[in-house]
Amino acid sequence: PAQIVRPAVLLAAAGFQGRPSGFQVVPMRARAGAGRSAGAARARPREEKPQVGLKQLGSYEKVLETFKRYDTDRNGSMSFKEMHKLMCDLNPGRWTEADSDRLLPLVDKNRNGNIDVNEFIAFIFEGNDSATTSAPAGMSQYEKVLQQFRLFDSNRNGTLDKAEFTRLMSSLQPGRWSVQATEMVFQAVDLNNSGEVDMDELVAYLFGVPKELQNNAQKKHGHGPLLIIEFVIGPGNPESFVQQMANRWKRDFGDEVAVSRIIKKDVKGIMRVSTRNGEIVFWDDASMLPFRPNPFLTMESLKAWLDDMSRRHMPRLLSGTKAVGRSMSKESHPVGAV
Repeated sequence: PAQIVRPAVLLAAAGFQGRPSGFQVVPMRARAGAGRSAGAARARPREEKPQVGLKQLGSYEKVLETFKRYDTDRNGSMSFKEMHKLMCDLNPGRWTEADSDRLLPLVDKNRNGNIDVNEFIAFIFEGNDSATTSAPAGMSQYEKVLQQFRLFDSNRNGTLDKAEFTRLMSSLQPGRWSVQATEMVFQAVDLNNSGEVDMDELVAYLFGVPKELQNNAQKKHGHGPLLIIEFVIGPGNPESFVQQMANRWKRDFGDEVAVSRIIKKDVKGIMRVSTRNGEIVFWDDASMLPFRPNPFLTMESLKAWLDDMSRRHMPRLLSGTKAVGRSMSKESHPVGAV
C-alpha cells in the first residue's frame, strides 16, 4: 500500500523536510486513478493559504499595540466593525463577515457585543492567563513570569510602575518581597531609565544574561550571538530538525541567534529546549508532557511552536540582552567622561 504523510500541505508550509519523531505515517490503499497523467495532476486546485488568527499576533506588547490601533473610537473596547477590520487586514481577501460572526462570541465572554482589552488578551493567551495569581500545572518559571506580568499590568500600557512591580514580585516571592525591596532594585531593573519596567527588562533581571552575551551586546561590529537556544535531543531525525530550525532562525535573526545541541543516545526526539544556561525553559519532557501535548509530534504543532518562538520569545530575549549591553556601556562610559 502507498504511504502518505499527513498533512502534506503543513509539511511544505513549515519549510521542513522529513518528519518529526512521532509524526504519523498512515497506510492508505492505492487510490482510484492513481495512474492518471501528469497533466491531470497539475490541474488539481491549489491548497488555500490558512487564515491568520488573533493568536498569531505575537508578543504581549504587539497584542496591546494592535488592540489600541483598531480601537479607533478610543472607547477601550473593540466593536464588531473594528474587530472585523482587524481580521480583514490580517487576511486580505480571505475573511468574511460570517467568519467574524463566528469569532466574536469566542472572544466576547461577557456577551455585550464588544471586546474589551482583557477579553482580547485572555483569548489570545488562553490557558496562560487567569483571574488569579495561580499558574496552570506544567508551566516553566519563565512562562509564569510572563503570565504574572500580563496579570499585574493593570492599566494595560505594557509596562509596570513601581506599585505594579511590587505586586508582581510579591506574587512570585510571597512573604519575601516588600516596597522597600522594590525601591532597592527598581532602578537596576529599569535598564532604560523610563521610570517603568517592561517585560524584556523584567525577564533580563529575573533570569539573568550570561556574561559572554552581555559582552557581545556591547560590541558594535563583529559580535558573537546574543541568544543561544539550547537543545537536548536524541540522535538521527531530531538532529536534522534542529538544524532546519537553526537555518530558519539564521534567516530571521542573522548571527544574533545560535543553536547548541547536546545529543544523548538514550533520548528519542527533542527532550528539552532552553536558553540562558538552562534558566529559561521553552520545553521540558519531564515537567511539561503530563500537562500539555508534545509540540514536536506533528508538523502542525511544530510549525505553531516555531512561529511562537520567532514572534514572541526570541525578539524579547534579544531585546533584553541588548538593553543590558547598552546599560553596561553607559556605566563604562558615563556622560561627560573623557
